[in-house]
Amino acid sequence: KKNNLLAFSRYSKCGESLTAIINFSGVDLKKYRIGIAEGKYEVVFNTDEREFGGFGMLKTREYITKKQHSQGKEYSIVVDIPKLTCLYLKKL
Repeated sequence: KKNNLLAFSRYSKCGESLTAIINFSGVDLKKYRIGIAEGKYEVVFNTDEREFGGFGMLKTREYITKKQHSQGKEYSIVVDIPKLTCLYLKKL
C-alpha cells in the first residue's frame, strides 16, 4: 500500500528539531502513525489552513509521543493529515 506520504526531521547544532510531514496524495490520511523522537511537538506550519487555500480540517495543534515502535523509531505520534498537505512540527 502506497500512501504518497513523506516524513523527515532536521536537527540544528544546538539540538532543536523540525519535522516535515507531507501528504502528496489526494486522499485524507486518518490516524497515520509516524515514528519520531520522544517528546512533545507543536504544529508551526500547516498548508491546510484556510489562509493558504486549504480546508482547515486539522484541529490538533500539539502532539505527545507514545512509546510505540514505528518506522524504526521507539516512539511515535498518530496524525490525521489532510490530502495535499504539508505540516511542520517543532519539538518543544
